[in-house]
Amino acid sequence: MNKREQKIQLIIDTAYKVWGDNFFYNTSLSSLADALGMTKPALYRYFNNKVAILLAMKTDFIRKYQTLLQKSGFREKMNLDTLLVDYTENAVRVFRG
Repeated sequence: MNKREQKIQLIIDTAYKVWGDNFFYNTSLSSLADALGMTKPALYRYFNNKVAILLAMKTDFIRKYQTLLQKSGFREKMNLDTLLVDYTENAVRVFRG
């Protein structure tokens, strides 16, 4: 992973935390930039807007989830909707006890 890819991953990981704590619509790119210790214009070098970061987070989440599925022995290809529905159902079962 090159430096740019590492920075993009750091932005995504930080966005999970910042937006997870304060919710997506209650935060700004400025709050994300502050959490990263960078300026808002510097953040724009990596992503054009908040929605672009959200789409990158979605892609990152799916990639990580598919990796977990592959490690668990689950090999069947699933479309995104089925994948997310199955994940949500299983997560609810786990937290419900």
